[in-house]
Amino acid sequence: MRDAVSQLSVRPRGILRIQSHIGLGTQHVVPLIPTFLAQYPDLKIDLWLTDNDLDLSEHGIDLAIRAGNRADSTLIGRRLASSPRVVCASPKYWAQHGTPTTPEALMDHNCLTYRFEFGAAAALWQFRNDEGRSFNIQVAGNLQTNSGQALLLANLSGLGVALLPAWAVKEHLADGTLESVLSEYETTVFDLDTGIYAVYLSRRNLPAKIRLFIDHLDTELSKQDWT
Repeated sequence: MRDAVSQLSVRPRGILRIQSHIGLGTQHVVPLIPTFLAQYPDLKIDLWLTDNDLDLSEHGIDLAIRAGNRADSTLIGRRLASSPRVVCASPKYWAQHGTPTTPEALMDHNCLTYRFEFGAAAALWQFRNDEGRSFNIQVAGNLQTNSGQALLLANLSGLGVALLPAWAVKEHLADGTLESVLSEYETTVFDLDTGIYAVYLSRRNLPAKIRLFIDHLDTELSKQDWT
């Protein structure tokens, strides 16, 4: 405890290496960096934006910001916020193909899917109803991509239906360029973890620069309303 307190009393300096998923980093991490660096002018940030979950030790990364908390015994994850997933498409798509009233009806729609770094396409969408019952729907479509931004752009263009995080589509839902369906269900891919996490290597004493940036993210992201 004494070591941790003494670390925080020292003005942090050096380079803080951060990795984030591209969309999440661009929209919600980058805007928080200027105020943090204004508080700690002796720090510099090296930000890696990639949708792949990099090996933190191999790449010398201090901290990763990730959507979902995949199991890894070498890492510690701190939940910063919750961002539900949204089944959505453009008004043009819904007008042409109709809106599904049940998750099963998605099997008759062109569903755009994300391809993960380990090769699996996120074509198994999981739903949970208000009674707590969970079930899976196998979807299919004519586009899969490893880019969240490409998936969003295809969704906006009217190509098909996508399952996207609320943080990525909130503005589009507000201005009507996307419309959501099946909002009475909680939904995601692979598991029902909708958290946004700060992830770092397990260590006895967390350096002040990492701890302070996590605290900064925690404070600012908790102000977001993605429900």
